[in-house]
Amino acid sequence: MAPWTDTNPTGISDPQAPHVLHTLPLSVLITLVAASTLALAVPTVHAKPTPAQKCAVAKNKAAGKYAACLQTATANSITSADPSKFTNARDKCRTTFLKAWAAAEAKAAKAGATCDDAPLTVDDFDNAVDTQSFVIALGLAGDGLRRCGDNTRQGSESCDGNDFGAETCVTYGFAGGTMRCASGCVIDTSGCFAARYVDNGDGTVTDHQTGLQWEQKVSPGGGAPDPHDVDNTYTWSVGGTDWPPNGTAFTEFLAALNNGSCFVGHCDWRLPTESELYGILDVTLCTGSELCLPAVFGPVSSDFYFTATTVGDIATGAVSFVNFYGFGASGAKNTSGPVLAVRTGS
Repeated sequence: MAPWTDTNPTGISDPQAPHVLHTLPLSVLITLVAASTLALAVPTVHAKPTPAQKCAVAKNKAAGKYAACLQTATANSITSADPSKFTNARDKCRTTFLKAWAAAEAKAAKAGATCDDAPLTVDDFDNAVDTQSFVIALGLAGDGLRRCGDNTRQGSESCDGNDFGAETCVTYGFAGGTMRCASGCVIDTSGCFAARYVDNGDGTVTDHQTGLQWEQKVSPGGGAPDPHDVDNTYTWSVGGTDWPPNGTAFTEFLAALNNGSCFVGHCDWRLPTESELYGILDVTLCTGSELCLPAVFGPVSSDFYFTATTVGDIATGAVSFVNFYGFGASGAKNTSGPVLAVRTGS
């Protein structure tokens, strides 16, 4: 047999021409091809997969099956007249995904290892897959592909990260609160509240805007022994070198709230700071002689209330006062005045 010959003797490479070999003896060609085939046939020796690697493999498969399941549920919903079937199908997809995820972690733990995806949680991956499912579904429905998660609203995204397009709980018809950007870049208003102040029915008021819980006053009350009697007055300090908080506002009023079983089960009642007390004033209520305080707080005194804030430049003898006509003042700590208790948390 004649040896192979070079069909491109000019040596100029033509990218469109078929690949050819230069002149080589046939015996050499056979040897090279055999060696190449042998090299491809012998697998490279790899180390045995670690438990963490096995966990990653299992979780990748679980995420892939979850994504496929969600898209199948979406596809089936296109021609279905029953939206509940779509919801149920997606719930089943998620349940299967969560079980597979937990199984992968349990298997790694049994081997004395942990998966490498910490500190991310299964919820993080659930949201990522779920969000991508919505992006694809909306794109196929003619809404364009969105990039939910890049902190910029696009297409019909209601929100993205912290970008709510100037929408707030208030613009959505609520009294206040905090909105969340949920899966699929859809606004979640579960953190919004219909009313800022809520009467808890136990002698307290919760301010959803600040998270503070306030004492309600009563009138007529039980007189001096009753800390909720609006007519009672107390002192902030009895004096001394630095005028410490040792007046009856602390030794009698707060002691009555925080001792024993404690008022409504909480033992952390205190006097409000100046800014906290000003924070519940509502200037829209200041008409004529009416107090600028929502009625939910119950009766209030027209006198100046003690705050916990000491006046900085005369710290040895003055404290801030606030009254509910919207005025502030400072005065001696041994002055007698009304008080209102507050605590952090509902």
